[in-house]
Amino acid sequence: ASGNPFAVFDAMQTEAVSDRFVAGGLNSAAPPRAGGFLNSWTQTQIRFGDVTITEPRTGGTPLLVPLLPVFSRMHVAVGALGLEESTSALSMNLDPLRAGSTWVRSFEGSLTGGFLTPGAIQPVAAVDRVDHLADGSFAISGPVSPRVGLAAAGSWRSLSHVAATSGDAADDHVGSAFVHTTFAATSDDDVRVIGWLQGVSTPDFDDRGVHVQGAWERHRTDRLRWRAHAGYTERTRTAAPLATSITVDSLTSDPIAELFDTGVGASRTWTLGARISHPRKWFPSGGIEV
Repeated sequence: ASGNPFAVFDAMQTEAVSDRFVAGGLNSAAPPRAGGFLNSWTQTQIRFGDVTITEPRTGGTPLLVPLLPVFSRMHVAVGALGLEESTSALSMNLDPLRAGSTWVRSFEGSLTGGFLTPGAIQPVAAVDRVDHLADGSFAISGPVSPRVGLAAAGSWRSLSHVAATSGDAADDHVGSAFVHTTFAATSDDDVRVIGWLQGVSTPDFDDRGVHVQGAWERHRTDRLRWRAHAGYTERTRTAAPLATSITVDSLTSDPIAELFDTGVGASRTWTLGARISHPRKWFPSGGIEV
């Protein structure tokens, strides 16, 4: 997936319809608008563990852009959605990176530019093309003590690209820092706390995002199991002043509201929830989320 989970919408999830091309580093700062078959992209839900991080004003896109290596697994569904999914279209659930029983360290980097990228003269004009790209990330996870585990990750991506509507290169930068601490309060109880910071800079806008979430989970193999969680996500955006006139293209200017509402200001969400289940098959699972 080229280090970008949204590439799955384009290349692997055949029932999804995506509005932005994601590959080779493109659209790192602006996630695609993807929707399920016969559903609007504004109905897409994006969860990070237990907590929804979908933009509350428009829907469909996350407040923070998830890039490797802050998550370990991803689940994408467009049908037969579970009870926890509050969407009728496309659902993407990211499992946060967490500590295991042994220490694991990973480092990754990539660089492209010059003769490795296509030039400006091509038989068919590109919708968007990479001028140069630098990407680096790391992740470490493992046990700090018999009861405490730690997972930490960081990533930085710098992209210079040329859109078809512009002859000049535009620079996008995305930086993230992530930490996930787990604590075994008892043999049956785990406490998890996650912190995630991100900064995004493009010629059109600058974003500063923060995400905090925590959970207390009781995992018994023979009795009632429950999990309580809470989360807070905020993104603050500043943008360049709007132009005095607006040109509308029926093929690319959707939705029209984005032409004059750029999301400037703060968007934030609070989440509180709980789940119960039982290992016996006949026992119903349930929960509540606000």
